[in-house]
Amino acid sequence: MQKLNIALVFFITILSKINGNPFLFFPKHMLPSLDTSFNFTFNGHMTTMTVSGIYTVEPVTDQDMKTIIGYRNWQSYTGEYTGIFYGVSYFNGTYLQALIDPNTQECTNVFSEVLDCTDWLNTAIVKWDSRCSIIRTDPPITGEMILALRASTSDLTRPSNFSGTVTITGSPDKSTITYDFLSKTVQKNFPYVKCYF
Repeated sequence: MQKLNIALVFFITILSKINGNPFLFFPKHMLPSLDTSFNFTFNGHMTTMTVSGIYTVEPVTDQDMKTIIGYRNWQSYTGEYTGIFYGVSYFNGTYLQALIDPNTQECTNVFSEVLDCTDWLNTAIVKWDSRCSIIRTDPPITGEMILALRASTSDLTRPSNFSGTVTITGSPDKSTITYDFLSKTVQKNFPYVKCYF
């Protein structure tokens, strides 16, 4: 289970400096505006396990509460894997991540990575792709993440499905994750977490 938790956090973990773009959870036009959270339900797979859950994303603001400086993401998984993931990707290239204790809502297994990403590229009307290089200093790890997202044909600002593959340098294994987004809710509330970031 610890290996799976590390793979999950890896997967949803990255920063950016080589291509000059931070890790964004979705293409910019699909991300929420100030004072708004997007809440999605999903079915999917994490490596070989079937999962379902909730995927929430919202902007992070500067002290003025008007300038977006990044986005945060909360994911709750049920099914063959159960757990809660929390991450904050800042525009300055920092990506902090943690697992959430479901009883206390506190962050555990906190770590930081730097991802160097391409911007999300529109490769077809509904298809978007991005690549990120992964750098973590403690413990030292490097790797690559390849992301693909399809927009809904009825609403090009709504993600329909998502897939990602993470490869760690020196490891023959790949971690994959796929989501089929079922519903989207626009709301003001973000799940409560007790983290310093």
